Amino acid sequence: MQCDRRQVHSRLFCDLQRNEEFMSYLVLARKWRPADFSEMIGQDHITKTLTNALSLGKLAHAYVFHGPRGVGKTSAARILAKSINCERGMGPTPCNECSSCVSINQGSSLDVVEMDGASNRGIDEIRELKEHVGYAPVSSRYKVYIIDEVHMLTEQAFNALLKTLEEPPPHVVFVFATTEVHKIPATILSRCQRFEFRRIPVSLIVDRLSMLAEREGISVEENALILIARRADGCLRDAESLLDQAVAAAQDTIDEEMIRNLLGLIPLETLSVLLEKISAGDIGDVARQLDGMVSQGKEIDRIIADLIELILRLIRGRAGVKDQTDTSDERDLLTRTTESLGTADLLRYMQALQHAQGLARQSPRPGPVLESALFKCALMDRSKTIQELLSFIGNQDPGKYPTAIAPSVPQAKIKRDRIRESDPSTAPRTDRSLEGLFTDIRGSLGSLVNKGQVQWKDNRTIRIEFDAADDFAFQGINRPGPKQQLLEAVRHKFGEDVRMEILRRDPHHDSKPTESSQTQKNHPLIGAIIERFDGVVIKSERSEEEGRNT
Repeated sequence: MQCDRRQVHSRLFCDLQRNEEFMSYLVLARKWRPADFSEMIGQDHITKTLTNALSLGKLAHAYVFHGPRGVGKTSAARILAKSINCERGMGPTPCNECSSCVSINQGSSLDVVEMDGASNRGIDEIRELKEHVGYAPVSSRYKVYIIDEVHMLTEQAFNALLKTLEEPPPHVVFVFATTEVHKIPATILSRCQRFEFRRIPVSLIVDRLSMLAEREGISVEENALILIARRADGCLRDAESLLDQAVAAAQDTIDEEMIRNLLGLIPLETLSVLLEKISAGDIGDVARQLDGMVSQGKEIDRIIADLIELILRLIRGRAGVKDQTDTSDERDLLTRTTESLGTADLLRYMQALQHAQGLARQSPRPGPVLESALFKCALMDRSKTIQELLSFIGNQDPGKYPTAIAPSVPQAKIKRDRIRESDPSTAPRTDRSLEGLFTDIRGSLGSLVNKGQVQWKDNRTIRIEFDAADDFAFQGINRPGPKQQLLEAVRHKFGEDVRMEILRRDPHHDSKPTESSQTQKNHPLIGAIIERFDGVVIKSERSEEEGRNT
């Protein structure tokens, strides 16, 4: 029994030691948080202003730090608090050794209060803050209140903060950090100095990660750091977290292939081959290439995002904009891919993929959405550009449009028109007379119908149109009960496939299109353009001279 107790105590002691080791580990983002303004990267426009203000003693009583997540807003607020409370004197560079700096770094300072605006958003919390604002600092020059995600405060809480923020005690400094500055009332912003934090460039993130890897003794390839920095999208904290994750997953050296597998990235060669298949117009090869990506576990949204990013890089490359973080192999591959694709084609691909990206996010099955978008890109007719078609129109004699351009109408358009003509539901009706349609309807409803104009809109739709002055009649008929009664009378005479519209005529606009406008909409060339580019006619104008020629 005694031996068993010793074994139990030994195991507990080992578990405690192991837990202490785990608890003592700090992630890279916390361990290497900037200690002064010189260690912050990508925010030179802010650090320069703040260091100059501290050197000149021009300290504001309230600041707003806004920008994307993970770019240094809270770190800058803590550095500012250390700079104005350092025991060696207020200045742009805190010593990080005195008791004030150490307590602020550890988060134990009584004079630097950090609040979360999301969990302390009510008026009661702000009232409590106002009560403590008047007290003098315990051991520092200034009391600093750092409110993170301040946009989460309620309207009542902002109103309660207004007076204190406008005329705070001389020993108080407010620093508000937010990712959504547009949600902060203008009355609050006008009482603060605003500093906009920007996304950090990829090159600076790579340099920072390389320095951290060297300090931590981590072996990592530069190409792997570039992939991490690109995925971080300007957020240094995200990049440091990804590097932490890579360190935990790596056995030895962190290389490019390992990062691609960890992040689920698609090789550039695979995406380039897919674009070449799309350019060739072979939807079979496109489908097989896409199936191969999905079978490897690649997510649909990641495939779309990586394709859009690649197309953007290709367009920028054609425009002469080079990315300094591209490796030599990537540059060669991008150059070869760019040679086989025109800028107009790339822009069409991007437009189709961006549209598919929005649909895929809402669809329970995003795979078919992406597949149909890629097929559409592969089957695009690249023989004519919009500029060529417009130039062709301008060089034609208006009097010869019908004979000169009729052969260019797509065969698919002609085929669909023939199908419509053969469809019994769209064929012209032999009995289109509306006389006596509503004679069986008596009472007030019958008198209201007689005030409107009943006519065919098309072969399937009957329109009842009222003048603008007959608002009473329009409102009386356009109710579920009367409207259903009229619809039953219409379908009793013409069939179930007939619809009915009830509308009011606008006195300022003629609902009927002009003869010139309607003629141009039916023009075979305009129809070809609409068909080819999936467009709509927004406005149609013809000059008087052109009208005389036709």
